[in-house]
Amino acid sequence: MAAEMGSPAVIDTQPGPTPGPAIAPASASSQAGLPAGPAHRPLMTLAEAAARTGRPQAAVRAALRRDLARPPDEQRLGARKNNAGEWLIAVPAEWLAVAEAAAEAGPGAMADEDRGRAPTPAGLADTAAAALVETLAERLAGLEQAVAGRVAELEHQLGEARVALAVAQAERDAARTEVNLRTEAARAEAAARAEASERLIAELRAQVGRLDRPFWRRWLG
Repeated sequence: MAAEMGSPAVIDTQPGPTPGPAIAPASASSQAGLPAGPAHRPLMTLAEAAARTGRPQAAVRAALRRDLARPPDEQRLGARKNNAGEWLIAVPAEWLAVAEAAAEAGPGAMADEDRGRAPTPAGLADTAAAALVETLAERLAGLEQAVAGRVAELEHQLGEARVALAVAQAERDAARTEVNLRTEAARAEAAARAEASERLIAELRAQVGRLDRPFWRRWLG
């Protein structure tokens, strides 16, 4: 009744339910009802991911290396390269959630968190290990590229050697066939000459036999 008569509103001071933690706004993929997989998350460069999540870029790169080492069906970052050759990743939702929670907690909490973890030897060791892994990965990629180029060159040389071997074998077979043909022709010619010689000898012997007879026998036949 007091509110209807224009009197000041009475503020209810009864204790109500304790408000829960602030709920972060749902992402576009969750609002659309799509799964939060890499294919449904926006891609960004490593520098953008580091700035968006508050993580060091070396840590983001180390996470990328570990993700690429997994089987394709277990990879979570959906990494790929753009036209400039830069890596693009789909930042996991939990990274963004941690960054949003840190942003809601305020810069003081973020500074406290940074002060609490920056000087730890474990963090320095992780950073050094990440840098070492990145260096080794780059060296391994260079070695793989060099080996792949050498293998391609050897395969090309092997193909040329196979072609040359096939040509040599064909020439050898052709030469062998020609030799066989010439040998057969020479044998046939030699046999024909021998037969002709035998016929000539037989004719000469017959003529000599007729000449050996007396002349009167030759007249009488």
